[in-house]
Amino acid sequence: MKDFYTDIEGGLGWWNDTEYATETLKFIMGGVQLNFVGWANGPGAGQGRDWSDPKGQYGIAQLSPWILWPPDGLNLKQGTCGELFGSGYLPLPLTEPKSSTAGKNVPTGNQCWTLFLNTGNFKGPVAFFTSYFWTRASVDDPRLGGLFLDQRPSTANKPFQMETQHIRSAEATDSKGQIYARIATTQYPIWMRMSPIRQLCGFAVMQL
Repeated sequence: MKDFYTDIEGGLGWWNDTEYATETLKFIMGGVQLNFVGWANGPGAGQGRDWSDPKGQYGIAQLSPWILWPPDGLNLKQGTCGELFGSGYLPLPLTEPKSSTAGKNVPTGNQCWTLFLNTGNFKGPVAFFTSYFWTRASVDDPRLGGLFLDQRPSTANKPFQMETQHIRSAEATDSKGQIYARIATTQYPIWMRMSPIRQLCGFAVMQL
């Protein structure tokens, strides 16, 4: 099918819609509905901040009572540099499968992709993508029934990388018409200079 994209992205990074920016990276879950019509970065965190048009803000359910997920992203201790941050997802059957969805004759499976973290002060499941987050698009287009992550598997050992959306710059033109740009200084943590194998161990400890 043309223009079909849905995925779990997220991970560590910086994003331009972060309301409370930090120097140290944050972590988001980053589920993407069909072709980015909505996304879910954590419980209560979707595309934009308009609850009358949530676009994924209801897409993730809190599971652990030990971590209260901030809508702006999960904070790491400021100054963290070089430590390993283990993350991965398992499709747990936390809900019952349904033969119809929102009154339409399209199924919803029971795969609840659950985030597990392995860090210095927390290990275990945190939150999961609700099945309806994926099948919402099939309510509008029944041809899509059964094609989303509520029923379909994931590629094994999928890699996750650090994400940086924008780095601000200043531009100027000299008397000869030559354009120059100066970008803000960006410093990468030590783990960005690790070997690919060690990066994989740090970021995919529990990957399928």
